[in-house]
Amino acid sequence: GAIPYRREIFMLEFALGVIYAIGTFLRFTTSSVDLSLGREYVEPADVFYVQLTRGTFWADFISLPGNFWWCSGTEMLAVTRLLRLWRLPSSAYREYEVSTGTSQSFLVAVAELLAAVFLMAHFFGCTWYYVSTRALDDLDELFDKEVEAGVLRGLLDLSYLQCLQFGAAMLVGWNSPFPISATGGYTPAQQLFCTISGPTSSLFMAWIFARLLVALDKAEEAWRTFSERLNKIQSVLNSLYVPESLKKRVLQYHAFLGVHNVDKDAYDVLFQGLSSNLHVELKIFLFEQLVLQAPFFQAVPARAVMSMVRAFELEVFSPGDMILKKGDVGAEMFFLMKGSCDIMIDDAATHVVAEKQVGDYFGEVALVLENQVRTAWVCAKVFCVLAKLTKHAFEEALRTSPEVKKIMLERIASQQGGGAKAPAPAPILSERSRKAAQNGNGHERSPLLED
Repeated sequence: GAIPYRREIFMLEFALGVIYAIGTFLRFTTSSVDLSLGREYVEPADVFYVQLTRGTFWADFISLPGNFWWCSGTEMLAVTRLLRLWRLPSSAYREYEVSTGTSQSFLVAVAELLAAVFLMAHFFGCTWYYVSTRALDDLDELFDKEVEAGVLRGLLDLSYLQCLQFGAAMLVGWNSPFPISATGGYTPAQQLFCTISGPTSSLFMAWIFARLLVALDKAEEAWRTFSERLNKIQSVLNSLYVPESLKKRVLQYHAFLGVHNVDKDAYDVLFQGLSSNLHVELKIFLFEQLVLQAPFFQAVPARAVMSMVRAFELEVFSPGDMILKKGDVGAEMFFLMKGSCDIMIDDAATHVVAEKQVGDYFGEVALVLENQVRTAWVCAKVFCVLAKLTKHAFEEALRTSPEVKKIMLERIASQQGGGAKAPAPAPILSERSRKAAQNGNGHERSPLLED
């Protein structure tokens, strides 16, 4: 009456058992995080001690003999594998999130919940099979009949699918499984199982739905925060009786900030508390491509460019905003990161003579000439995001390189005088650096950090 057991199923069972055993001991080779103390253990001796004091390790370790349930006379060892149910709450994954600084995505959370539901249905199905057949000495009478409701099929994999169907039905509360017995009625063991599995499945599905709601709430958090912010702004504008046209412009401005993740507060939080090295590398990642493509900086040493990049500040302008005003004394230059701008030179600011696109810059003359008056208007054509470099930061960066500033002055004077452009000095940054910046793939270390 032995159940036919396909070789493929046995090999899969054995392989999964070996993988789980390897994973159990691999935890000794990685750092360990204690969320309650806010500590990470990296020394091998500390990791070894921490793992040995955790119940989750011993639960996995004690469950390993269950991988050998197929040996003669050791079938009951399979029960030890129930200790692995501790992984259902995904505490291991949350620990991974903290140690790597990542957060779980919505799709990963849903996939994890579906896997948990399948695992519990698997547990119910296997338990139902066990309580239904444990008292029978000969199972042939259940296998050789015509397949009907409540009759297990011959091969173990097909029998498993039928029991898995029963387990899934019990889990979602559709119905109880059909009795599986020679008499056609429920045995005492089956009745006890149905009595226990009913409340258990209800509590488990309640936990699943609670986790699903948390995942949905997390996925919608950004949109909810964005909507709440716009609602607050609109309430303030209404209380101040702001005209509709102006109110619309203000709301559009904040909507642009939200959609493009251009939040000054979030930007400040991003850099707050960072180490000096991380601060520099993050600023370089954000602005390096603009600097490398700008001829204005070709004669500047890489170390000085790095200092300027660190001093860049983000500025956002609405359509129609004047970024530069003709006649004002300039004290900063701008790099255009998003949007486009119109250039006008007449006093009335009505005649557009040029247009600046992403990657262009303007206002550079004010950085190298003293008390330079703006000679043109620069107006935001659409919503624009710009990187601003002040004269003070520029002066500090070139304080030890007066010869570079002299070269830049000569070039600007030549261009302002209408003469031929002065030949650009040999680039300080290599061609490999320029390609790395243009690709923007982040796989190469920034050339500005190699100086």
